[in-house]
Amino acid sequence: MILTRLTVAKEAAKLAGSYLLSIPRTDRSFSSKGKSDVVTIYDKESERIIIDHIHSKLPNDDFLGEEEGLISHGGTGRWIIDPIDGTSNFVHAIPSYTISIGYEIEEGKPIIGVVYDPSLDELFWAAEGHGAFCNGSPIQCSKVTIPKNSLSVCPPPQRNPEDFETYLLLYRYICNHTEEIREFGSAALHLCYLASGRIEGMIELHVGYYDIAAGLVVLKEAGGSSSSLDGSKHPQQSIIATNGILHEWYKKAVDATIGSVLF
Repeated sequence: MILTRLTVAKEAAKLAGSYLLSIPRTDRSFSSKGKSDVVTIYDKESERIIIDHIHSKLPNDDFLGEEEGLISHGGTGRWIIDPIDGTSNFVHAIPSYTISIGYEIEEGKPIIGVVYDPSLDELFWAAEGHGAFCNGSPIQCSKVTIPKNSLSVCPPPQRNPEDFETYLLLYRYICNHTEEIREFGSAALHLCYLASGRIEGMIELHVGYYDIAAGLVVLKEAGGSSSSLDGSKHPQQSIIATNGILHEWYKKAVDATIGSVLF
């Protein structure tokens, strides 16, 4: 049944992606939910497309969507949906946004992950015990072992400006000890780039579970590691994610710079 659900999720992601690509770049109006947190009618329609498709194939499954919240049909598991991860990028026609669809039976432990980047037509997917893939080809994390050779993602806490000074301590440390820092505007995409060996480390002080649920499965199946900033194994509100080899180094970077402030 896990592979059936995976197939349905891939179909749903593609349908939502086709819809988003059909929206003219000059017609992407939005409203604000808060600082650096925008929502569009397209988020809501993308989520509807995903839920409708999955529900038509798997009518007993539950849903937890970023826009609609919990929709229960009495199922034993639920889908975790971010219909546009990187809405600000989408609104400004920046091609780094994704559709993120995860599935879990036990809360906080997703077992299916599908992440679609419509702009590049890259579909990442994984199911527990079945490996990780991009457009049908197996992917795995990089084998980089030295921090100075690693490419990192460390987005600023734009929705939590009170943490900015704390963040700068970490940012400076990562800048000084790794090759370079990148930021693509989509946590799901960051995790998939880790899984496909394009980057080596990712640290986010504040992240939504909707943003990372699917990507966590892809990363794990590609050989990577993840934890919250305090070291717990199932991140939901903050995250350290790596190629696995460098996980302890990134965790120590957090502890050495901002651990005493956060914990």
